[in-house]
Amino acid sequence: MSTNRDSSVGSTPAEEPHAAPAGASEPAVGQPRRRHEVHSLGQLTTDEIMAELDRREHRIRRLEERSARLRSQLAELDLQLAEVGEQLPALESAVAGSARGRNGQAAGVAPAPRRSGGRRAPRAKNAVSLAEALASAVEVRARVSVAEAAELVLKNGYSSNSSKFAMTVATTLGKDSRFRRVERGLYERV
Repeated sequence: MSTNRDSSVGSTPAEEPHAAPAGASEPAVGQPRRRHEVHSLGQLTTDEIMAELDRREHRIRRLEERSARLRSQLAELDLQLAEVGEQLPALESAVAGSARGRNGQAAGVAPAPRRSGGRRAPRAKNAVSLAEALASAVEVRARVSVAEAAELVLKNGYSSNSSKFAMTVATTLGKDSRFRRVERGLYERV
């Protein structure tokens, strides 16, 4: 048995429109729209378009001022670099002159290649690793300092473009089991 109830009793009629929440379809006058709500310029009022243009013009002015300040700072840094660059050859020759021997070359050290523009010099190619070169250059039970080991390896034909070659030698000596650290900077070939 089915009971038919009258749909008009105790319920709202279906034809009655539902009220939309305030501000859901169109924002009130004076309230800014969210960016994701605007899909075309036709949805914006003239005042909103003018406000957006003003905001963008103000941002452009601020960015142009910042750009001018940064260009000025960059020009100042370029001048400082140029001054240092002019002084560099004199400093290099003064340092090189005091470190050179009678023949005008540093003892046992190949001249470092000149680097320009931040480019690296090509990596030196060697037939053996630095550890192998050190082991063959230093006799068993001999004690050598890091500087002496670096000089021996270079004299035996090992080539390196490293500006900190002695540091690389020290690291290699410390890690190689064929060398024992006697004291700071002094290693013994075992």
